[in-house]
Amino acid sequence: MCWNANVSLNTYIFGLFACLFAYLNNKLGFTSLLFIQSWMSIQLIEYFIWSKTYPNRLLSQIAWIFLFLQPILGILSISNQVQNHLIIKSVSIVSYLFFIASVLFMKPWNQIDFTSVQSDNGHLSWRWLQYSFVQALIWFMFLSIKFIVNKEWVLYLLMCISVTVIYALYHKTYTFGSLWCWLANFVSLYIISTVFYDDICIHYKK
Repeated sequence: MCWNANVSLNTYIFGLFACLFAYLNNKLGFTSLLFIQSWMSIQLIEYFIWSKTYPNRLLSQIAWIFLFLQPILGILSISNQVQNHLIIKSVSIVSYLFFIASVLFMKPWNQIDFTSVQSDNGHLSWRWLQYSFVQALIWFMFLSIKFIVNKEWVLYLLMCISVTVIYALYHKTYTFGSLWCWLANFVSLYIISTVFYDDICIHYKK
């Protein structure tokens, strides 16, 4: 999956439809919509990379920014119903910014190989994502804050399983990020199903 422009574009369109559908039916908040779109939009960026619409370096830089913005957008989408949500958000964001600063200190922006090329397995290899396992794990921990605090266990379990399998199989080729389109499609289906599930429950209660 995600081995050409059409698949990447269709994945993004499906994800955008799912988010708007849930948002318009009051099943998805605006900040949650932004968070989900921040990583679904990677598929749109990959579409432009595959189609060579814009410079590869520019698109790779945009993808890097989107990727490292995701934990911040996730933290901002923590429910206001959670006790001390403002403190949790503030402390988490400040801590994450320190982490990003340390990452860029160890590997400055001008030393990052901002290229995305097709690997031997047919997927896009993100050469700009060559970070250590520890750094990747810390990034994932910050990304997890939203799901744990909001108690979104189904999505979190899905994400953990997908990330673990994908990273284990594809980290050597740096194509594991590109394969998040599997997760994007599963999440899109889940988001759509929540709308219909609530409608069905309301119908049977009547």
